[in-house]
Amino acid sequence: MALLWAVVPTACQPLSHPFQPEGKTAAVAGHLEPGPRAGLIVSNRGVLPDRSLHRLSELLAASLRDRNIAATTSIEDRARYQLQGNVELEDGPFAAPEDALTVVIQWKLLDPQGDVAGSVIQEEAVSAMAWRNFDDAIMMPIVGRATPRIERLLDGYGDTSIPPQPLEAVVVYRVDGAPGDGATTLPERMRRALKMRQIPVANSITEDTYVVLGTVHIDDDPTGKQQIVQINWTVIRPDGRRVGSIRQQNSVDAGRLDGAWGTIATAVAYEGADGIVSLLKAIGVDWPNAAANR
Repeated sequence: MALLWAVVPTACQPLSHPFQPEGKTAAVAGHLEPGPRAGLIVSNRGVLPDRSLHRLSELLAASLRDRNIAATTSIEDRARYQLQGNVELEDGPFAAPEDALTVVIQWKLLDPQGDVAGSVIQEEAVSAMAWRNFDDAIMMPIVGRATPRIERLLDGYGDTSIPPQPLEAVVVYRVDGAPGDGATTLPERMRRALKMRQIPVANSITEDTYVVLGTVHIDDDPTGKQQIVQINWTVIRPDGRRVGSIRQQNSVDAGRLDGAWGTIATAVAYEGADGIVSLLKAIGVDWPNAAANR
């Protein structure tokens, strides 16, 4: 039975970068990284116990992944962008339980060379009792308010319109979170689908390529017989700014995607490619109808 994958665009206006490093993309291990959305290591330090700082990092990384940002708390053996939080308490830690305390978190974005690319400051009012416990119930609202601000930090600030950059080629960089062979099959099928739409596709990132990133989230439905599959595709400009995202969602039999994705990957890519083309056209990007695929 054919599956229909609804495509929901979530395009955003291009944003300016007041703290952008001189290099629009960072050279890493002989290739170019497409920006912090494609690989972000989250960590925290400060006056909280280490276990609380680590838990705060985990919750924030999960929240960022829900926005199609490839965030993790694991330090891999290669350079990535880093988001470092510094948690400080402005008031005395020995206040009465009912007293309100001010918690200040500075979120700092570092590029792969360790240079500061931008920062934001978040202030939170919590009770002294909440500060002493600082469990998930306290952290989740803080993370919820931090996530959109950090996303803006990654994408840039302001609302100045930026002209589209010429489309030299598109790189389908990777797909995170897919079970089975989805991590390899989905990018391959997406490349094929884009080529069918006369989009020039390249295998490696350069300073002139647009980048497509994919993430997959799978949740079990209440019966346990079906799984809800959500796939997000994000398009990033050559200068690292986000063009926008599309979201696809459908139900499949539980465990269906633990092995080969097969025709499901083809259906996902076919529908998703139309959404990616729409995002590019929405910002005025054009390309030759007979563009050669590299």
